[in-house]
Amino acid sequence: MKFKFKKNKKQQFFNVFLGFFWILYGIFGLLSKNYRTFDFISIFIGIAYIVFYFLDKKEQYLIITDDEIKEDYLFGKSIKTDTIKKISEFAGDIIIKTHSKELVIHKQSFDYDTFTNIKLEIEGLKMKLNID
Repeated sequence: MKFKFKKNKKQQFFNVFLGFFWILYGIFGLLSKNYRTFDFISIFIGIAYIVFYFLDKKEQYLIITDDEIKEDYLFGKSIKTDTIKKISEFAGDIIIKTHSKELVIHKQSFDYDTFTNIKLEIEGLKMKLNID
């Protein structure tokens, strides 16, 4: 089975807001008489936030299959289910550990219903793998 979970729309729109904020900050800095290097950097940061927004909109954030759990974004982690040693919860976030990797599924990245479904899938995986 393959389950795909998308990020929270509120967080996506927050990223767009931050992107426009940084771009505007950089533009206003460049329009002033004494601009700094940070003004160029802030424009780059704003563009990066907007690019990440469009990537989040296009891609799934988390994919859970029988074989692996994968964060599906740029530089996302992937963990094979047969290498999982521990699954725990801290401050509402789900922490999945192997000998060499750690994957944290952040609660605030998802809607309540979506995160509840993720927890159910992880619990089913925990039972399947006999992990405490």
